[in-house]
Amino acid sequence: MPAVLLVECAAQTAGVLIMQGSADPGTPLFLASIEQFRIHGPVFPDESVETMVTIEKELGPLIVVGVECRVNDRAVARGRLMLSRQLGSIPQ
Repeated sequence: MPAVLLVECAAQTAGVLIMQGSADPGTPLFLASIEQFRIHGPVFPDESVETMVTIEKELGPLIVVGVECRVNDRAVARGRLMLSRQLGSIPQ
């Protein structure tokens, strides 16, 4: 599995988690940044990826989440993502 798909999997999972707890679940979320995301091992065909997400901080429209992708109790990717409720609200 390409690493970019692990990042996408983590971002989509985080988005679902955030939208479920939102007062307005129709508000779109955008991937604002990828921080300290490391790939620790390969994911092969027919393997299932389990993704765990922890909301670390909410800074106005920005949400920082910690993510970990696992296959058979083995961490294959781990890092931090920032999601935004508004397009263009990324700090410089």
